[in-house]
Amino acid sequence: MLIDDDYATNYLHQLFLEESGRVENIMVAKSADEALTTLKEGLENNQIPEVIFLDINLPAKNGWEFIDEYSEIVGEASKNSKVIMLSTSENPRDMEKSKEYNLIKEYRIKPLSVDIINEVVNKYF
Repeated sequence: MLIDDDYATNYLHQLFLEESGRVENIMVAKSADEALTTLKEGLENNQIPEVIFLDINLPAKNGWEFIDEYSEIVGEASKNSKVIMLSTSENPRDMEKSKEYNLIKEYRIKPLSVDIINEVVNKYF
C-alpha cells in the first residue's frame, strides 16, 4: 500500500513496484483517512497489506497520526504489516521519532526505487 497525497509520487512509486516484479497487488491512498477506511475494509476480509509505504506529511492527518489510529483499529493484525516511512525530510528528529513506533520498520528518503523495494522484500519476506 502506498499512502501519499502527491499524485505524481504515487504514480512513480507504482511504476517502481510493478517494475520490481515483487508485488502482487498495489493499493493507493491519497490521505490517512482514505487509507484507514481501506484498511478497515481489508481487516473485515482478512486482507491487510504486507507492506505500507507511508508519507509523513499528509493533509488532515499526518503519518504519525495514521500510525496511532492504524495500530488501534487493526490491533494485533497490524503485526502482519511492515510500515516503511517514506519522506523527503532528512530531519534527524523525524528519523528518531520513527524509531519510537514498533510498527515502523524503516525510515527511507523519497523517492522509492526498485532497489529499495528489493531490499525491503529480501529483508522481511
